[in-house]
Amino acid sequence: MAPTLLDKDTVLIDLNRTDLREGRIYAIAVGDVVQIKRLQLLAGGRIKVISDNPAYHTYEVRADEIRIIGRMVWFARSQV
Repeated sequence: MAPTLLDKDTVLIDLNRTDLREGRIYAIAVGDVVQIKRLQLLAGGRIKVISDNPAYHTYEVRADEIRIIGRMVWFARSQV
């Protein structure tokens, strides 16, 4: 998710916020893979999974193929 989130950043995920809000960042599970990604709801019950890092491609999944673990509400970056 660079440049928004960097390796070793600490994120706080609110497990009660699983409702999809446009452009917010979420912890998600697609199959056995857990990721931090930005989500966008599309027509037809599809969800666009977006990485802020251009090295990673945006992809789409059906709503039943993804589990929204929770919404990121805070992050911290070490200055060391």
